[in-house]
Amino acid sequence: MKKVKAESSLKNENKQQFFELDRLILRLSKQFAGSSATEIEKKIGLALQQIVECLDIGRCTFWEVSEDETELRCIRQYVVPKLEKVYGVTPQQSPWISKDQWNGNCSCNVRNEDSVSGAKANKDALLLLGGKSFIISPFHIAGKAVAGMTFSTLEEDREFSPELVSRLNLIGEIITGAFYRKKIEEKYQQSIGDMRQQSGPARAEDFPLREDTKKEFRYQGIIGNSEAMQNVFIKMEQVAPTDSVVLILGETGTGKGVLARTIHELSNRNKKRIVTVNCAALTPNLIESELFGREKGAYTGSTEMQIGRFELADKGTLVLDEFTELPLDLQAKLLRAIQEGEFERLGSPRTIRVDVRILALTSRNLKEEVSKGRFRQDLYYRLDVFPITMPPLRERLGDIPLLVEHFVEQFNRKMQKEIKNISGGVMAQLMKYPWPGNVRGLEHIIERSVIVTQGTSLQLAEKLEDHTLGLTEENAATNLAEVEKRHILKILEKTNWRIDGSKGAAVLLGLHPNTLRGRMQKLGIRLQKTPS
Repeated sequence: MKKVKAESSLKNENKQQFFELDRLILRLSKQFAGSSATEIEKKIGLALQQIVECLDIGRCTFWEVSEDETELRCIRQYVVPKLEKVYGVTPQQSPWISKDQWNGNCSCNVRNEDSVSGAKANKDALLLLGGKSFIISPFHIAGKAVAGMTFSTLEEDREFSPELVSRLNLIGEIITGAFYRKKIEEKYQQSIGDMRQQSGPARAEDFPLREDTKKEFRYQGIIGNSEAMQNVFIKMEQVAPTDSVVLILGETGTGKGVLARTIHELSNRNKKRIVTVNCAALTPNLIESELFGREKGAYTGSTEMQIGRFELADKGTLVLDEFTELPLDLQAKLLRAIQEGEFERLGSPRTIRVDVRILALTSRNLKEEVSKGRFRQDLYYRLDVFPITMPPLRERLGDIPLLVEHFVEQFNRKMQKEIKNISGGVMAQLMKYPWPGNVRGLEHIIERSVIVTQGTSLQLAEKLEDHTLGLTEENAATNLAEVEKRHILKILEKTNWRIDGSKGAAVLLGLHPNTLRGRMQKLGIRLQKTPS
């Protein structure tokens, strides 16, 4: 009876500890998300103290891993009074800890009295990291160990449950993401300072181009170190190694496709194919065969068998771009393919099974699409597993200088130009512009500017307030699109929503039926009636 009561008491104690730890995770997530680079190390120290107090352990340390991944440098540490601080671990002190553990993918739960084979020779180093029992948790970015944490008891052996280790790993990921952001920002500021010193007669307010901006960023093609992008990186790094569905949201031109390719490159499927389907570019009668394939003779004009995108992406990744454009009847088949991993080609009763990782991209408000009956609620819930929102450029203005440098360097190479700096006045204009076209719009403007620039300092091709992507012109374009939409709707009503045939809307509008369908998709027009 006493044993049952003891077990029940222990369970209640664990529940309370998990509850407190979950609250701590939420607090730390908010604190680090809003921290400047100068505040981060201090906040790491405070976080370690809160962890020690919450878990009732002896020491908690946050380590930086050296570039060659062999040495550990203590960044911050909180120790109860009975323990001495440790400031570093070298390969000579502990080759097992330095090489094997920090290059691993999982936390290691070790007791000194029962250390694993290969670690016994390093007992002194283990004692440095903790008293009796400890957890070693490495954290990786793009496959490289960059930091780690150790959690140590002082006077008693303790079993750390998988549930506890999982929570501690989440805390470590939050702290590591903030620390890495601090390092990137410091490196960028140092680079700017160095280049200004080397720029000779250039004015202090000019922005000199660096030799190679790619080395400043973790991922090729994703440029930025703003807080908004750091949050994207953290989520991307968390989900990339899994096989979970990722829902990528964001306005047109924010870089959703680049993010999808990066997730694939960081995943365990990166040796396999990544297949992209632009659902908005396909006509309704072609979408199904494109996704699932067709047999020869499946319909008129089908003269040969075609393998669908799901089959092509087997064991790899399938990117569904603008998937909200899919018709409702096809959404049901897509739900089954995602959920069960099986489908049939058009014209075939044989079920095909595949193993595909889904990345779903959309610029639409999915909840609004569901509420209006244009998108299946069950499919929405199936896709909304791990959403990542790409921020619009107006919410990451601090990244504009980095993006401008990247695009100028890119177009310098393509056009054999030698643009070496950007004046403060040009950069000010770029920073003030609202960027309705987001990163893609910025890229196009920089491309035109590089074309017209004579000399080594970038000149804008036109005044941004007069550009066709400006606010006034954007409103005019919106009005023009609205006029076109109303005209097409009027003709569709007149033809009872018939598109094809001699009495169809395409003939009255002077368009090919597929062109009309494309315009309807772009303007958000969906068939409301079945033609009689």
